[in-house]
Amino acid sequence: GFRVIATARRLETLGDLEHRGARVLSLDVTSSAPDLATFAEKAIAVYGQVDYLVNNAGFAQSGAIEEVSPEEALAQFNTNVLDLVSTTNVFLPHFRSRRTGTLVNFSSEATCTAIPGIGIHTATKAAVEAISDTWAHELAEYGIRLISIQVDSLSSSAPVFHSDA
Repeated sequence: GFRVIATARRLETLGDLEHRGARVLSLDVTSSAPDLATFAEKAIAVYGQVDYLVNNAGFAQSGAIEEVSPEEALAQFNTNVLDLVSTTNVFLPHFRSRRTGTLVNFSSEATCTAIPGIGIHTATKAAVEAISDTWAHELAEYGIRLISIQVDSLSSSAPVFHSDA
């Protein structure tokens, strides 16, 4: 079976995964690049290698696009897109040196169909799709695969925050 390292900002959200055999580590994807690099070293040291990196951190800011403040939109882009890139980037040297690895990025079916009330979230997931497609081409020569999973935005368990605007 798979040897799993499960991560969360708050370890209590991982329930009984440790009792079920997973190693649990604290990770805040909004951390600085040096902190993310330290985390990657720690994660790799757990089993000696990482084969899959699953990027599933993110949140949705609901509300019409005009109701979402620039600060709220930026926070959503930072977490859903830029922090995904930063977290992935600290693992890429490990994958390249081994000439293998799989990146799994979660996106949304909403990128194919506009859904009123989650426009900014949809834009972040469209960015994840574009980055995923680009990485698939850029990393193939290193034996690194990319899987993009488009989940149904309406049934996702991602946190949804409502704008106060």
